[in-house]
Amino acid sequence: MIHIIEITELQNHRTSILLKCPKCGNPGRLRVISPKSEVGVVRFKIVHGREFRQRTCTFGFSSDCYEELRRIYFGGEGND
Repeated sequence: MIHIIEITELQNHRTSILLKCPKCGNPGRLRVISPKSEVGVVRFKIVHGREFRQRTCTFGFSSDCYEELRRIYFGGEGND
């Protein structure tokens, strides 16, 4: 289970999701790398801040936590 630290509604009606990275364990912001492809699959990245050397962890369709990241990003806090 992925630990969600904070969900913030931004001024431009976008959502900023801060969570604990399932790959490295550091906190970071969840982002989408690519728009929907032909088959409707997106890739995710978690961007860590300066204190973690601006590291980026990426997650594709074959990642173990892909479905959970997809639910968090598109459905709020894991609720569909």
